[in-house]
Amino acid sequence: MFYFSVTLPIVIIRELWFDELITLYTVRFHSLSQLWATLKAGVDLNPPLYHLTVWGSEKLLGENAMGLRLPSVLAYWVMTVCLFVLVRRRTKPLCAMLAALFPLATLAPVFAWEARPYTLVLACGVLMLLCWQKTTEPGPRGIALAGLSLSLAAALCNHYYAALLVIPIAVGELVRSRETWKLDWPVWAVLVLGTLPLPFLLPLVKGGMAAHKDPFVWNKPILDLVWITYGELLGYAAFAVLLLIAWMLVRSVRSAYRRAEPSTNAAIPVWEIAAGIALCALPVVAFVLAVAWVGMISPRYMMPTVIGFALMFAYGAHTIAPARRGAALLLLVALVGWSTIRIGRAARDEFEARDRYELLETQQVALTLDLPIIVQDAVLELPVNYYVSPALRSRMLFPLDLDDVHRYALIASGEKLLMVIGRDTFPIATTDFNQFRRVHKRYLVYGLSAGWLLATVIHDGGKVYILHNGRFDLLFLVNEKTSGDASLAKTTGQPSPLVPSSRPTAATTAHLVKHP
Repeated sequence: MFYFSVTLPIVIIRELWFDELITLYTVRFHSLSQLWATLKAGVDLNPPLYHLTVWGSEKLLGENAMGLRLPSVLAYWVMTVCLFVLVRRRTKPLCAMLAALFPLATLAPVFAWEARPYTLVLACGVLMLLCWQKTTEPGPRGIALAGLSLSLAAALCNHYYAALLVIPIAVGELVRSRETWKLDWPVWAVLVLGTLPLPFLLPLVKGGMAAHKDPFVWNKPILDLVWITYGELLGYAAFAVLLLIAWMLVRSVRSAYRRAEPSTNAAIPVWEIAAGIALCALPVVAFVLAVAWVGMISPRYMMPTVIGFALMFAYGAHTIAPARRGAALLLLVALVGWSTIRIGRAARDEFEARDRYELLETQQVALTLDLPIIVQDAVLELPVNYYVSPALRSRMLFPLDLDDVHRYALIASGEKLLMVIGRDTFPIATTDFNQFRRVHKRYLVYGLSAGWLLATVIHDGGKVYILHNGRFDLLFLVNEKTSGDASLAKTTGQPSPLVPSSRPTAATTAHLVKHP
């Protein structure tokens, strides 16, 4: 109940952002063939099962924030319950609670109220582990084998990088084979069956890779990506897990050296620990895959790593719980406290920014000046176009000149998506920037920063004036290089000393006279 009481209000009040609106417009398909063509064109780099799930949710709840985000909300809850059951079958309830609550201390809860497939992959990943755990035990296991295969296939059909979930199960099985001196062929067979959707999805993967093959893509692999992934997904929580893993290793070595009684983690099979460690190492494998073939990766693609750290955190706590129950309880209290702080901050930020894309409506200058409005940031274009009034929307244009984007910006994925890849999917008015400038000598620019567009204007001798410098957005008045510059300065203020691709600060804009 606590989870839903925190999550559902955020789901309702939080405005849809760029990635979620990609989901919304992609789900507006009229046939499966249209959905397939849209995904193959690279409009959304996710497999079709997620879009079909959201489509079903929207049929029940309508095309709104709740309809879009409900699958993610429920998937995170399923992951939490399954994590508890998975660890409880090997340890005490206290440690199982640690595993279930650990993701709250990471980035994972943020995606519980976002219309993207990451929590669905988390839920499928934990279901895989739960089914695999059951297959390693005596007794009937037909349902568990089927569940292992289906959960892997479902994860793969929600996100392509979920194919890497095969690795921790395979590592665990190899360790189990070494311990038992035999291969469990049915488990390996169902793992292969679970990857059968991959050949059918391969055309979508290749289509997306071809569409976004660009040196200016936003998520290309970089050298320090692995470190960034651990830092972004886990933060300080990673250090706590690493300390507990070190504790487990020390206790295991001491027990083996002294030939003492079986260690306190004897109830946890070594192959399950191996699978957990393999999950923790997924970002390394994903980075190698991205460099060698895919060419695109992001920390959020490696969300299943959170599961591995949750397991190792609980298993590490289990090694100290019998001898020091108070220490395990202290870990739980610290985890609850830290998770509450993180969730509280995230909720506060969402409530404060709940109307971020409607700010243009409150800027009277945009309404009083009867000028075209250029939205220069791709990430801002979709949300603003979705939320503003029809009166403002009719004046909004999204321009593009890829040569200038590449000249002044390091990333151009969003611009290419809106103007080229998704031009038939997104209901936005687009225009060639150079052609627009030949017709309009005075116009408004709305964006998140003084990016490539204003850099182009300044380079060509135009004047830029700041009309609004807010927390979430900026509004500029642009006067192209004409003989009317002097009269414009008298009514608007002095030209802004903008640095291309930088956001004006209080220091650089204090001397400017804002538009009355």
